[in-house]
Amino acid sequence: MSKPEVHAWFVDGEIAADDPLAAVKARARQLCDPHYQAGQLAARLYPAADAFGCDALDPETVWDSALAAGMTDADLDAAAYVALTLRCIELDG
Repeated sequence: MSKPEVHAWFVDGEIAADDPLAAVKARARQLCDPHYQAGQLAARLYPAADAFGCDALDPETVWDSALAAGMTDADLDAAAYVALTLRCIELDG
């Protein structure tokens, strides 16, 4: 299932103080900001990476739980890679 896309032609334009859609336009600007997007991605990936790295948790259970919580397969692939990379760093000292 694909995510809905919003094309905001006003993202780079000025937002007038009396604009009734000022809040909507400000939110669209925030959502288009790559720094905001990276922060959101990190907020989703690091908890899953921690769960994948925990020896007490079964990776399949972590995967299923994360999918049920709304993460995508791509997010989980990235989180598992982060967990594996951190584990390799731990083992190498």
